Amino acid sequence: MNILLVSHSNKIAELQPYVDCIYELDKSNIRLWYTNFIDPQDLLNYLNNNSKVKYEYMLVMSTLFDTTMENLPYKFIIYDRIDGGQLSYNTRKFIKNKNVVGVIKNYVYNPLTLYNSPYYRKHAEKLYAANLIDEPQHKVDDIIDLADLKKIHSGYGFGAYSGLRHTIKNLVLDNVIDFDKLRKFNLHCCLGTHLQSTHDLYKHQEMALNIAKNIQKSYVKVGVTFLQYIRTMQDSYCVLSPWRKGEAAYRDYEALACGCILIKPNSSYIISTPN
Repeated sequence: MNILLVSHSNKIAELQPYVDCIYELDKSNIRLWYTNFIDPQDLLNYLNNNSKVKYEYMLVMSTLFDTTMENLPYKFIIYDRIDGGQLSYNTRKFIKNKNVVGVIKNYVYNPLTLYNSPYYRKHAEKLYAANLIDEPQHKVDDIIDLADLKKIHSGYGFGAYSGLRHTIKNLVLDNVIDFDKLRKFNLHCCLGTHLQSTHDLYKHQEMALNIAKNIQKSYVKVGVTFLQYIRTMQDSYCVLSPWRKGEAAYRDYEALACGCILIKPNSSYIISTPN
């Protein structure tokens, strides 16, 4: 069985987990092919130049799936790499296409019917720390029927395959957690430099930082080096992990790997693999 991976990334190892998540396929009989492009016409050129190879499936990054592909005679699996349960714009637009047989995401809403509720429909744009900022309800104008919702499957979350693209493996995962260790900080809250953005999406993170600063023996920083970030986390009892554009973050798994208590908004309605 030939599967063509279509991505704008040039690291095929990063895409392998998505193939591993297609449980119904016989892994021993899969041969992976790979192409990366920016313009959809590049994909058409690739297919024309490799016409002798028959692809049973195309695994396509959601940001690249467009009208050029939807009418091609292939079975498509869209992989939606995003840090929350919400569907990306392209995935939501094309999931109803008859040639799209599956969608694999890092995180999936449970139950799937949440994708048709007003709050979750606009989740990506209106994630303000569980509505700390008042927003009107949004009409759901593109209901996804149950048959198409069942195309959505949870793939590996940030806690799996970390060795492929995350330096935490050598720094943390190979070490034994010492739960009896006296730690310097009560609370750890380090966020990225994106907080300099004025976009409303980040206001709840700024609020979290301001609250954390008032807690005794807290380590609150923006834009530290990764080594400093991990070492200070290992020396903290608790880690505060506010949402960003989605519910999940590498920080969640880093905190657990460092033996810290993880504090974050309720995210129990999303699932991943492993959950």
